[in-house]
Amino acid sequence: MKYFLDKKIRIRRLKTISGIKSAYSSTSTSYIASIQQPSPERGLLYSDQLGQAYECYLELNNSVKYAKESDIVIHNSVEYSVKGIEIMDFGSTQYIMLIIVKR
Repeated sequence: MKYFLDKKIRIRRLKTISGIKSAYSSTSTSYIASIQQPSPERGLLYSDQLGQAYECYLELNNSVKYAKESDIVIHNSVEYSVKGIEIMDFGSTQYIMLIIVKR
């Protein structure tokens, strides 16, 4: 799995500043990921965002494991909203797939 992870991304998370105010702030870590267009079959699942949806694969680690659907993924200064999260566990192969949509 590590051989396919070739892009650096950052994840921004919505944090409460005070009361009803909130803002996105970067998590402290950058991650190595793979961003791909979904297969035609899976692309039908994201039909409301046709052509704008991508799958982002990451190694499963503690900080990414708790990703939220309100997070933002940034790659080459392009922002993507996280729309879905799937944790894949095949024994020795474990990874997380984020379904992201270009903002």
